[in-house]
Amino acid sequence: MSELCIDASAVVKLVLKGEPYRVTARRLLRDCIVNNVTLIAPPFYEVEADTAIRKRVHDGKLSLTDAKKAFAGLDKVAVQLSTHPRLRQRAREIAE
Repeated sequence: MSELCIDASAVVKLVLKGEPYRVTARRLLRDCIVNNVTLIAPPFYEVEADTAIRKRVHDGKLSLTDAKKAFAGLDKVAVQLSTHPRLRQRAREIAE
């Protein structure tokens, strides 16, 4: 079974209507499901995803009702949290 490390911003696009690249994110998820690819993410993924939705509520861009629907959608996306001793160092290397 193969794995794909997914960013919280991509998953947020799945659950919020009107997001740029939402169609692309949905296609990525569908392809992962069809090809039996496990989605993995670093431990901070959940906090990042929740914060992105909360920020939209705080900024007045998303209603509390829609936020609750988005959170329910996030909870349906199977993402396995994964860590590695060099995770932070490798993330910095990639960012550079």
